[in-house]
Amino acid sequence: MAPIAGVLIFFSFDVVLLWTRSEAAADASFLALSFLALGFLLNVLGGIPYALQLSAGLAWIPLYINIASVLMMVPLLVSLVRLFGIAGAGLSFALLNLLGFAVAPVLTHRFVLRGEMRAWLVRDIAPFALPGSASNGPISSRRRKGSIIERSCVGNGLWTRNPAPSRVVKLSTIRSMPR
Repeated sequence: MAPIAGVLIFFSFDVVLLWTRSEAAADASFLALSFLALGFLLNVLGGIPYALQLSAGLAWIPLYINIASVLMMVPLLVSLVRLFGIAGAGLSFALLNLLGFAVAPVLTHRFVLRGEMRAWLVRDIAPFALPGSASNGPISSRRRKGSIIERSCVGNGLWTRNPAPSRVVKLSTIRSMPR
């Protein structure tokens, strides 16, 4: 799940462009897709502490987290959609899942896996979170031209590229050209 989410988070513009073949649609929706993919990734990662809480008989932890999420979702969703449009909806989903991912494991390690929190963060979370956070994100790669590999390398500082944007020629322009 993490590799798919990583592609959707960091290359959402390209994915929407490939899917819709519309640069306008990709421009309008790539941030929403990035935030939704991040929210789903955090939701999947939170599934393991959730299952552990239920198996330990601590059903009150997910109950309270879900009640808090329901109470926060509507005002957060409305305010972020007003501020950021469709990207605000994805952002609200990502923020709620981030909150759940931040709270549920802490409570799990407090009541079930005492003394394992630091090892879990260092061994299981940091090796995967740090490389992803160091790469180029959806905002910086939004309008760069070139291949996905090239943009990833440029965003990570592996090489520099001429800042002048490349010219995009539409298929209708090629068809109307004299032979």
